[in-house]
Amino acid sequence: MLSAFLSKRFRQAKRRTGIVSLLSKASTLGVMLGVTVLIVALSVINGFEQQLEERLLAVVPHVSYKHHMIQYQTGLRKLRR
Repeated sequence: MLSAFLSKRFRQAKRRTGIVSLLSKASTLGVMLGVTVLIVALSVINGFEQQLEERLLAVVPHVSYKHHMIQYQTGLRKLRR
């Protein structure tokens, strides 16, 4: 709210010249547009990262193991120790 107040106060200065008013409005619009683009870009990237992680983990499991019947007894002995 403070930034909106300062922006409004700056735009409504007592001494108005055409070019200063135009430049202040253009700079305010530019900052607003830049912030909007950053928010949208971060939201898109966050959503893309989440979807990529979900799809990748759907194909590649969290844990994988190999089961060999021959090594079953030695593995069982190691686990019991």
